[in-house]
Amino acid sequence: QHQQHNDRNGSYLIFHVLDMDWDDIAPDEASVSSGATPSSSLSQRKHGNLGKLGLPFMASVGGFSPGILVELYGAEATGKTALALHATLMAILPATYKGFQLGGQGCSAVWLDVDLKLRARKVKKLLGSMLEKIFASQTGQIKPHEQEMETLLSSSLSRLLITPIETSVELVATLYSMDSVLETHADVGLVVIDSISGLYWIDQSRSGDSRHAANQKDVCHALQKLMQKYSISVIATKGMLMSTNNPNSSSHPTIHREFMGEEWRMLVNHRFVLSESGQIIQNTSYGHQVRGNFCIEKDMVCFS
Repeated sequence: QHQQHNDRNGSYLIFHVLDMDWDDIAPDEASVSSGATPSSSLSQRKHGNLGKLGLPFMASVGGFSPGILVELYGAEATGKTALALHATLMAILPATYKGFQLGGQGCSAVWLDVDLKLRARKVKKLLGSMLEKIFASQTGQIKPHEQEMETLLSSSLSRLLITPIETSVELVATLYSMDSVLETHADVGLVVIDSISGLYWIDQSRSGDSRHAANQKDVCHALQKLMQKYSISVIATKGMLMSTNNPNSSSHPTIHREFMGEEWRMLVNHRFVLSESGQIIQNTSYGHQVRGNFCIEKDMVCFS
C-alpha cells in the first residue's frame, strides 16, 4: 500500500499521513500510508517566505525565506523535535478555515524521520489540540462541528509526507532521490530532518571518521542542490555530543561544538541553541542572543 519513488540514485518510500484508517493504528505502528501524487512541474513552484511557522524567534531572522536551512541544536530532551513538529504542522495548516484565522501556510512538508519516533496517532492528536486552542482563542465565531474538524484534519495531514531513515547511506540516497518528489509535489515548501546527527555514532562505530565525513559531504551537497533548485526551507535538528573528557559539557548550553564538518557549517544559515531551561539562543559569529523562552505542555509548545 505504499507509494514508492525510484530513480537512478536509489529508492525510498514517501508516505501520506492520512490515508490510513486512524482507528486501527497501533501505538508502535509505522507512521503513514500512501496517497495520490498530484501532477505538477518545476515551473509551478512559487513559494515565498513561509513566515515564522508558529516559531516567534524566527522573526529575528526574517522568517523561513526560500532556500534557507535552520538548525535546532541542543542536548537530549530540550525540545528540538517538538519545535520542528510545531513548525511543520503550521506549514500544512491552511491560513483560514470558516472564518477562523489559523495562521498556516497550506503547503506540503516532508519529514525525514532519522530518529524513527514520529507516530501517526501522535501527529493527529497534536494537530487537533493545536486547532482546539486556536478556535478557543477567537471569540465570536461558531466552532466547527466534529465532521468539519475531521475534514480539516484530513486535508491538512494529507500534505505531510514522511519517510523513515535508518542508515546514513539511506539518508544520502533519499536526498538525491527527492527530485522525483519535489517535481511532482509543487506545493512542498518545507523539509525537516530529525535529526541530522542521529546516525553519527552508528557511522563512527561502523566506519570511522573517513566514512562519516564522506557521508556528511554527500548530505550537504544534496541538500544544497535541493534548496537552490526548489527554493525549499529546511529545518534540521541536531543533538549535542557529550564529551568523553568532560561529562558536564552540556552544562554550557550556548557552546556549540561542530562535529558535522565544514560543509555543514557553511550550509547552515541560522542556528538556534535550545537549553534545558527552555531558552532559545541564537548562535552567530557575533555571539549569543536570547530570542525567547518556551515550554512543552501535553506535547504542545508554549512560548513566553
